[in-house]
Amino acid sequence: MVCSSDSNPPALNFSWFKENQSSSVGSGQSFSALQSGRFYCEAHNQHGSQRSDAVTVTVHHGAGKNVIVITAAAGGGFIIIIIIIIIIILFI
Repeated sequence: MVCSSDSNPPALNFSWFKENQSSSVGSGQSFSALQSGRFYCEAHNQHGSQRSDAVTVTVHHGAGKNVIVITAAAGGGFIIIIIIIIIIILFI
């Protein structure tokens, strides 16, 4: 998943969270979820932070591959761009 912001001044830090968990599960503009759940990002600049809408990530395990399907809705005070489908191939 990718998080971006059109804030002014630009967001320099990005944090990733799983819904109903207080601590972050990742940092940086991109994040790869290995578990199913609802995730969102927070973009931070010197004036504060703004979070994206949560997206539902479903991870299907099987045959040595994890396929991640993301259902997204854009929103918030700045533009959040979420890549709709990410496929991660493990154990090749």
